[in-house]
Amino acid sequence: MFFIHWTMNKGKVKKAVVLCGGLASRFLPISKAVAKEMLPILDKPIIHIIVEELKKAGIEEVLIILGRGKSAMEEYFDKNPEIETRLEKTNHTSLLEKTKETYNLLPIYFLRQIDARGTGYAFSLAKKWCDEEAVLMTFGDEVVFHKDNQPNIYQQTIDVFSKTNKNVLAVSAVKKEDVIKYGIIKPGQSIEVLGIVEKPTKETAPSNLSFIGTAVLKPEVFDVLEKIIKDDITKLEYGITDAIDILAKKNQVVAKRILGKRFDTGSPLGLVKANIYAAMQDSKYKKELKEFLRMH
Repeated sequence: MFFIHWTMNKGKVKKAVVLCGGLASRFLPISKAVAKEMLPILDKPIIHIIVEELKKAGIEEVLIILGRGKSAMEEYFDKNPEIETRLEKTNHTSLLEKTKETYNLLPIYFLRQIDARGTGYAFSLAKKWCDEEAVLMTFGDEVVFHKDNQPNIYQQTIDVFSKTNKNVLAVSAVKKEDVIKYGIIKPGQSIEVLGIVEKPTKETAPSNLSFIGTAVLKPEVFDVLEKIIKDDITKLEYGITDAIDILAKKNQVVAKRILGKRFDTGSPLGLVKANIYAAMQDSKYKKELKEFLRMH
């Protein structure tokens, strides 16, 4: 049955899992009450931008893994009849359309994780929903802007999966001093990934290519995660890179160096930079922002 299912859907990725269950410690104390994924880039929260881009890449359904204090995302992607009625009565047509857009993007499902035990643990919770299909996984605080004539980060990653039928990691070059912040891949001769090291030192990093939180992952990743968790149930966290490293050593992982401008909005400075960059690309804000920056 699995063979027939895979043959019919080979190369297609219809589902996406967005990991939003972290503690967001870099945004404390505000992250005690406000999900970092709900912080805005200009006039849209980060999670809205991510779902928009997933839709452009052909994704048909989205599962968002939530943590404690992040129920605002469920409210955001739901209807609010009271607000809509008020906007209709006051003829605020443009605001009404923006409001409706939030629940008309894609079918979005939510799953609450009880404990924040790392990206691998969070992703493992999606096994049943993924239903033995290859799925696109992405972190809820990574945003990549791209030129109008470029496919976005999700489409670029899916395209490589369609050609290789292997697990695909989206990667980007980082400064040598920043390798300690990310999972750094050990690249092969071409696009092959031989391994991945989580937050290495500058001296031990196998490259400067960072996994930036987006991947197309095949169903076998769940078996690997299950074994990792069972082998040591006392660990506080299980990273998705632990499973990826095992698959890479079996020649089952490739990398796609992403075209576009990437921002880690999981940090205050990263979010500020993303807002400035987005504003500089928008004619509504560019002139006034340039003048403000010049004066300061």
